[in-house]
Amino acid sequence: MKEPRIGLVLAGGGAKGAYEAGVFKTLWELNLIDNIKVISGTSIGSVNALLFAMNDFKVVKNSWSNLSYSRFLLNEEKFRKEYVPILIKRARHGYEENPIVHDLDTRDIGLISQKGVEDFLKEYVDVEIIKRSKRDLFACAYNIDKGKPEYFLLNELKEEELIDVVLASCAIPYLFPPRNIRGCRYADGGIHAIEYPNNNIDNVPIHPLQDYQLDFAFVVHLSDKKKEEGVEFEKLKQVKMIHIYPSKPLERIGGTGTILLEQKRLEENVELGYRDSMVAIAPKILAYWKKYN
Repeated sequence: MKEPRIGLVLAGGGAKGAYEAGVFKTLWELNLIDNIKVISGTSIGSVNALLFAMNDFKVVKNSWSNLSYSRFLLNEEKFRKEYVPILIKRARHGYEENPIVHDLDTRDIGLISQKGVEDFLKEYVDVEIIKRSKRDLFACAYNIDKGKPEYFLLNELKEEELIDVVLASCAIPYLFPPRNIRGCRYADGGIHAIEYPNNNIDNVPIHPLQDYQLDFAFVVHLSDKKKEEGVEFEKLKQVKMIHIYPSKPLERIGGTGTILLEQKRLEENVELGYRDSMVAIAPKILAYWKKYN
């Protein structure tokens, strides 16, 4: 049988990344895991890229099932009582574009621990498996000093630098300090901070797939299609691009879904990602097999 070669693009969006775990479930059930030749992710997309690279659905399922505030928060009570109401209030009053990073008080800073993210990665990701993998993994982080996004091939990095790059890709401005890598400061690849010299962040990093001979590119978005209208995605030559958009909002109030780790909501988003991706992918793959086999 002629097997399809597939690229996977994973958008950033914090806790909304549970939706991408549902996409992995679809790939697993359709027996397409080994067909994924390259994965490119920004922020939570880069974390999911590492989890997917473990080639074990139990790893993905368990990692998202075990997420909790206590894993990442230095002061969970303060976060629930003070930060969540502030975040919801800002979202309700028109902070539709990146409400999490606008008009933050100093008391908001430092409630979320990067150490928690680091420990999470080390618990579920085996770097040796990544290095032995024939699948390439890319993480997008924003180079603050050069004013542009950069794409790191994770397979080539030693464990410490690999973790550093993914933490940089997840370093939400104002909530996390930038990460210093090779003499430059890096932050979240998908959120534009006001002081950045250029607004050219890349939250849906298709760019690294350009150099691969692929039959399909599955592009997973964490915002609905209307919000992506007008965004020009790079066209990949002779590659069928399948964009997977949430069929309903991943957050009740715009902007709050990035860091709200309600387990019930995460489970709902996993299931939504599974259903949406199965509808988008299964017919295309079936048509491919009928055509070439």
